[in-house]
Formats: sequence, structure tokens, C-alpha cells
Amino acid sequence: TNTGGNFCDVTGQSDWCSSEMACHGAGDDGNNDDGTTCPVQNWCVCQWAFASYLQVAGGCDYIQDIVCESINIEAVKAYKGKQGVAK
Repeated sequence: TNTGGNFCDVTGQSDWCSSEMACHGAGDDGNNDDGTTCPVQNWCVCQWAFASYLQVAGGCDYIQDIVCESINIEAVKAYKGKQGVAK
């Protein structure tokens, strides 16, 4: 993490970010029916939680690395429209 810290800590959530959950595709058939757990590494969040995370952490330079293979284009437009706008 960067100085902004753990997403769960910054947003005031219980620390599921440091927990273990069912692994994706852990079984031979692609299902997790064997009970295997893995550390949480990547997750999706709603744009309001993400906006709160950015604000509390102090901006994009102070958050964890983002891995995103898909994104709500309307959220991108909204964030770009707010760049440089002070509250």
C-alpha cells in the first residue's frame, strides 16, 4: 500500500481487505467446492466508496495500486469532470 493505507481502514469498513475468502476456480471443475481460501487481493467497489477512499487518503498518489479490467464509463466521465474542482 501507499501512505493512504488499507481501503477498509480508510473507508471505516471491517477489515475484510486483509481476510481470506473462497478462491476463484479452486476446484478441478472451476468451482470452489473444496473449501480452499485465499487472501483477498482484488475487489470491486462502488464509485461512492472509491470517491470516499480517494478523498480520505489524500488523492490518487496516496492509494493502493489499482487493478481494473473493466470500469463504468459513466464513473470515468464523472471523475474526469471533477478534476481540479475544489470542494
